[in-house]
Amino acid sequence: MVVKAECISNFITTSHHKINLDSKKLLNTILHSKVINSQLEVEFILSGMGADSCQSPPKPLEAINRKDNKNRNNHEDKEVPSPIVPMILQYTQLEESNFKTHFFITRSSFQITCGHLMQEYGSMAYKRTEFDVEKQLLITLTYLGTVLSYKEIGSKFNIAISTAHKCVSDVSNTLFKRMGEIIYWPINQQAESEIEEFNEMPGNRFPGILGVIGMVDLKKTCTANPSKHTKDGSSIAIQCVCNNRYQFYNVFTSYLLKSSVTSSTFLESPLAEMILNDPDRLFPNIESHIVGQCCFPLLPNLMTPFSDDTYNTVSQNTYNEAIEVPLNIIKLAFGKLLGRFSRLLCLDLWGQDKFAILIFAASCLHNICLSNDDDIYCPPYECCTFKCDYYDEYSVEKRQDICSKISS
Repeated sequence: MVVKAECISNFITTSHHKINLDSKKLLNTILHSKVINSQLEVEFILSGMGADSCQSPPKPLEAINRKDNKNRNNHEDKEVPSPIVPMILQYTQLEESNFKTHFFITRSSFQITCGHLMQEYGSMAYKRTEFDVEKQLLITLTYLGTVLSYKEIGSKFNIAISTAHKCVSDVSNTLFKRMGEIIYWPINQQAESEIEEFNEMPGNRFPGILGVIGMVDLKKTCTANPSKHTKDGSSIAIQCVCNNRYQFYNVFTSYLLKSSVTSSTFLESPLAEMILNDPDRLFPNIESHIVGQCCFPLLPNLMTPFSDDTYNTVSQNTYNEAIEVPLNIIKLAFGKLLGRFSRLLCLDLWGQDKFAILIFAASCLHNICLSNDDDIYCPPYECCTFKCDYYDEYSVEKRQDICSKISS
């Protein structure tokens, strides 16, 4: 089926996913980003007022350092003891290898992430100490890197279940708000540099690559047993674009109720809207593009392989072999993300905004780690490979030209 780019563009224009084209960076959003942002504002305001819950949750960690102002003898004040203090200090003083074994990132990546959190917390009415942030981040990393329940995490850190839940929620929401500083699309000189790195990548013969796009379909799991999928067949799609260092440029999530990933999942994303309607803001020239599997449409700035029923020449087979080299990068990137943060493989969250924020938070941590040379070996994770029939005539001509250059 031949679908003109104009037709796809008209379809995208009617979508509810609008982005700010005046922004210098491509916004990474989800289906209900406006709702999420408004909810976050309310939650942060309430936390600043000390009204997080009606059930009198544990005091902020500033209470750990609270002084005894009622000392009648005016002796030196003493800190109020807390069972979690020596535990957190013990974890933060672990040897480097043991620290990464327990919390899945290096201590230096941990401190960089704490810095991001402190910058965001510093602008809020409710001030957190450095110790507050370290405790919350350790609990969040334990949650993301394992499949332990909140009850088990609470027992491990000797805290209430509600406190563990609040720590994960606060850190995830804060990383979500900082995402624009951690995950962004390369432009201008940075885009040229990324293309050059792909050109110099060992074994790569495919020209003009700015990034690699891929999508995975994660089946939603049951709350009671994370190893079992829900009966309704719901799933969560994660779409990412990465560079040759496995860092993400763009992350998009979508909740699929009683269905699986289809070609329309990509067309609903803000990235697709910009590729179709304003590609000059994403790509330095017409010769540059991202590459993806056959599940993505063939567009002027998105090159895909020849499908099994369309290639029948030696040059087309050579083209497919060449594009497979960069396509392996996104598989490894997903492998590193899902291998480091295994919680994403068994999401038991029922709220669409909650699982999306958790995925975005894990993606931010993924980028922070890789930018700090904090790599992890994990097997590649297979992406969606179904066939998409969307393409236009110019895209076909461009792919054929690349095919000829590679084969010559």
